[in-house]
Amino acid sequence: AAIVAIMLLPDKRAPQALWLGAVFFGLGIPVGIHSLLDKRPWIVLDEEGVWDRGLRRPRIPWDAIEDAYTGSVRGQAMFVCLVLKEDRAAEFAPSAWVARSNRLVGTEPLNLNAAPTGVDTEKLCMTVKLLAHLPREERANLLGMLAERTDALVHDN
Repeated sequence: AAIVAIMLLPDKRAPQALWLGAVFFGLGIPVGIHSLLDKRPWIVLDEEGVWDRGLRRPRIPWDAIEDAYTGSVRGQAMFVCLVLKEDRAAEFAPSAWVARSNRLVGTEPLNLNAAPTGVDTEKLCMTVKLLAHLPREERANLLGMLAERTDALVHDN
């Protein structure tokens, strides 16, 4: 798109709009390359809780999670929707417009985005539900088993 905008620059009708398009889409190229090369985990499950890098929120402790279910977009499960305990929900609340947008699409205010992970959303949801209700010692055992089987949450093909 940036190349098309640059090719259209000699057209004298709206050069500011074309420059703006070229700069905007041109800046998307390094951001996209960075995302492709970034190998850090997107979602981290540990003994303390769950952390989603995309949420820009602190780790959500297991004792704050009451339930979880999968959220879909156009019939494809992409989110693990976290139902937080009422007394803990305010600690992890996203901005008002994010919460409102999530409610409009039928999900919780706080969701784990499984789309960029390559992980089976149903399996991730079941794992989150299980970890949220297990005692700490059993949680460590389950996480150890998951660490040994790196493909445990991946799609079955």
